[in-house]
Amino acid sequence: MGQRWTKKALEDLALEERARIQVGLHQSIDLARLADEYGIPVYPLSELGDSGCPAETLEYFASERAGTWSAALVPVGTARFIVENSSHNPQRRRSNVAHEMAHLLLEHEFSSVVFTDGGCRSLDPVVKM
Repeated sequence: MGQRWTKKALEDLALEERARIQVGLHQSIDLARLADEYGIPVYPLSELGDSGCPAETLEYFASERAGTWSAALVPVGTARFIVENSSHNPQRRRSNVAHEMAHLLLEHEFSSVVFTDGGCRSLDPVVKM
């Protein structure tokens, strides 16, 4: 499991990432640029049909179960990508992507993520922040 993060360490990491993408302390983070800096593509749910995702699956998560999930950081070998729920409002979508990028930056491991039939997830109860 990753390191134990202190407030000071998190502040230092935030400043380091802001410097990496050349964003001032009081400017909004450009999440697309941050994700690009780490080679993390971000795919809206609404565009996954072009990649062969069944329309009924997209409809299910975009309308019937829109509140079930927000975004996911998906591992593919050593690579990662983010799928975000494009049925949410722009502010929520921004928050969702920021949350997933935080998992990446904090090097969280998700070896025990389980999705149930209801779309809920079960995580290891001990995740070091």
